Amino acid sequence: MDGQRPTVSSHHAMSSSNTQLRVGQGSNCRTKSRFGRSLERSILRFIRKHSLLRPGERVVAGVSGGPDSTLLIHCLAHLQGVLDIRLSIAHYDHGLRSRAEAQDDSDYVAGLAKDLDLPFAFGRGQVRKEARARRMSVEETARQLRYAFLAAEARRLKAQAVTVGHTSSDQAETVLLHIMRGSGLRGVAAMSPRSSWPTGEGPDIVRPLLDLRRDDSLCYCAEEAIKPRIDPTNSSLNADRNRVRLQLMPELSKFNPQVERALCRLATTAAIDSSYLDAAAEAVWPTLATEKDGVTILDRLGLAKLEQAIAFRVLRLAALRLAKPATELTTRHLTALAEMLHKQQASVSLPGALMATLEGDYLLIARDSTSIRPAPMLTKQELAVPGHTRVGPWLVEANYSEGPYLGTSFPSGFEACLDAHAVGSQLVVRSRCPGDWLRPLGLGGKKKVQDLLVDAKTPARQRDAVPLVCAPWGIVWVVGHQIDERAAVRPTTEEILHLRFKGSA
Repeated sequence: MDGQRPTVSSHHAMSSSNTQLRVGQGSNCRTKSRFGRSLERSILRFIRKHSLLRPGERVVAGVSGGPDSTLLIHCLAHLQGVLDIRLSIAHYDHGLRSRAEAQDDSDYVAGLAKDLDLPFAFGRGQVRKEARARRMSVEETARQLRYAFLAAEARRLKAQAVTVGHTSSDQAETVLLHIMRGSGLRGVAAMSPRSSWPTGEGPDIVRPLLDLRRDDSLCYCAEEAIKPRIDPTNSSLNADRNRVRLQLMPELSKFNPQVERALCRLATTAAIDSSYLDAAAEAVWPTLATEKDGVTILDRLGLAKLEQAIAFRVLRLAALRLAKPATELTTRHLTALAEMLHKQQASVSLPGALMATLEGDYLLIARDSTSIRPAPMLTKQELAVPGHTRVGPWLVEANYSEGPYLGTSFPSGFEACLDAHAVGSQLVVRSRCPGDWLRPLGLGGKKKVQDLLVDAKTPARQRDAVPLVCAPWGIVWVVGHQIDERAAVRPTTEEILHLRFKGSA
């Protein structure tokens, strides 16, 4: 995590029992109300329907102390025996409230952990300071720091999942926020019941309350005589989500009293369609993409032939696989990349320090611009035959052996056996020059080195770094690709020159 690392402290209460428990009964607690028991059964059905929590998993519950997370941790504590999970609590102080309020929150959550016999961990950060340093909004910085803390706690405990208290009310608000920001189908799909970690590598994130409304959490706490913490910053209109919650949703409810449910249905439908398109992109990925040394090389002609929805997802997948942490491209970036496919030359800077550029028939996306700079040309160097010669990044070994030998090359492409008499001992290594040609073994004619490298799909930026072994009469070997038929070993060959290039261009 960049910037300030949150401080973490841990308190481990008595480990929870793994014995089978009835719904509504925990190790030190019991659901009192009929509504509470009904709600826990609903949560259990939702967990099982979507396979959210799997038997034997270690689970970290992110608990703020508010109504939603308080409902969540009580229900999971009651259900952990039924679900066969090992549960712990993690609480994060963003440093946005007074020290006294933050202390009261952490004391409250620590008290929950003690009452429920669950391990407890605490973290703290300074969101405003980090937001200034990262030049990000306070809201987004708080999210990133919180998730970084939860991921660290999950790694410490070797947990497979982190649960959060997102409800259908949060889902509806997220859909609206993404619509207003111009998100595509993936944005409208909003949150999944169980999904990969949202900020890079981490455990799965699980949302067991995604089928419940925020009012259900308040009702549960009231029925169970639980007094959750109320965060006054949730009433501030400075944050976009709060304005959507407090201003926009009430207005939309005047047009449709069931607008929250309608927005959640939209998210579900979008998620189904998006999943299908993602699978289609994964299916064509191997035919369009080559990944090497922090660069993804995409077939621009193949991309241009795809339906735009699939092409966008292939481009998005390239960014997700390259950027650390994983980075989502916006519609604006995807459109710019799609437009590049029809240009002669272009480059685009992308989120996550990624860079995209065109190179002949290929679109290159790299982790940084240095990864796609042209490779330097090789300085012309005479080979020691026999002997060892340093040529740029290569160490070239040359030695003789007696014939006959019918082999002509090695599987790696960086070793070759040549007719010693045909090539002579005055060999040099250099980069290509305009007009270079050879007679590739088996072709039966001449071919330009440029065409040979293009046909081999060697990126233009790497072609000047391909070593050419040359005799006085011409090119003997395009290293890694082809030898000249005039240099090939024959049954009549009396002496063989074995060349081997060690290193990496």
